[in-house]
Amino acid sequence: MKKSSFSASLECARRLVEAGCPLDYLEDLPHRSLRRIYVESLEGYATSRLIDLGDGSVRYILAFRLGTDLAGGATVTDWSISVPWDHHVTWDMDPREIVPKADWPSYSDLFDSRLLSILNGRGRVYAGRPVAGLVCGQAYFQCVPEPVINSPIRLAEVKLSSGAGCTITSRIELRLERRLMRRPTQATRQGRLFENPDPVCETVPGKQCVSSAVDSEQPPALTEDKLRSEVIEERTPSS
Repeated sequence: MKKSSFSASLECARRLVEAGCPLDYLEDLPHRSLRRIYVESLEGYATSRLIDLGDGSVRYILAFRLGTDLAGGATVTDWSISVPWDHHVTWDMDPREIVPKADWPSYSDLFDSRLLSILNGRGRVYAGRPVAGLVCGQAYFQCVPEPVINSPIRLAEVKLSSGAGCTITSRIELRLERRLMRRPTQATRQGRLFENPDPVCETVPGKQCVSSAVDSEQPPALTEDKLRSEVIEERTPSS
């Protein structure tokens, strides 16, 4: 009678074998090849999104975890992200600049993740300790094509290299959102254009500047010669 398999953890058993401890029952454990590196999409509120702002720019939010089955860990030597609708996307952007502020509570735990550092070769990922984070980008002077809008599934392709000729390709589904950014508005003048004209300063000899409104119905302002003639007439005694 064949003995049943031990209920040991597959991950723990593989770590023991890699450390040099032979296990007789390893053949009885569910078989799965060790993944040098892998990508898994995040689920829940912090999902991957494609945001069309409607002003000629498109934002990308890729939320995923990066992991490995190797006990010694793994590094990333090269990475790239592409979308099938030929957008030229600027990646490596700060998530705080891409994620709408109204959605920060759902993503705030991922803002300071080590994911980008590991992708850029400045760190390692270890077995049993996957690193979750965001990769954000923006496509300027672009819009989401109509076929993509009408498609039920929109996928971004993540390609990673981990040395020794190991390259993987993972596809991440994007949830489409269309948002119209409000443009700043200027205060408009109330009433008709010439209903409340701005005050102007009229200069009268011997008097201070007097502010008055310019009105097309008012008589024209007196000139200096006319003022002098009126003063002379007032001083001349009547006959």
